[in-house]
Amino acid sequence: MIDRHITRHPAVTKTALEAASNVQNTIQEIRENCDVEFRQLFLSVITLCEKFDITVSLPRQCKSDNPEYFLRVSVFIPFIDNFLDQLNDRFISHRIVLNNFDCILPKIEMKISEEIKGKFKQLVETYQDIIYK
Repeated sequence: MIDRHITRHPAVTKTALEAASNVQNTIQEIRENCDVEFRQLFLSVITLCEKFDITVSLPRQCKSDNPEYFLRVSVFIPFIDNFLDQLNDRFISHRIVLNNFDCILPKIEMKISEEIKGKFKQLVETYQDIIYK
């Protein structure tokens, strides 16, 4: 899907990939500081639960007696890790292909350098099944 979009709108996709990269950096910082980040989130949820008289409890078969620890380790960290994996698989990994499109996007002063020739060759190799149909 992303490859089709890149071929139709490479400039827009480049902006989207830059935004995805920014999101990735932010989420990675949250992951690196997950103890502090989750604690803040957990405390705000506890406050909200108390406001509505909701008890935070653990599953019956849980070996931990600490809801914060259990939810951080069992839910929060796996969710963040999965989110980062999905973000990378769906957007960030396409950065190399997108960067190759620089060789065909119009620029004011575009000189055909060896780098541009290399990018163009990589594009041809990537899309040779489509080109030679």
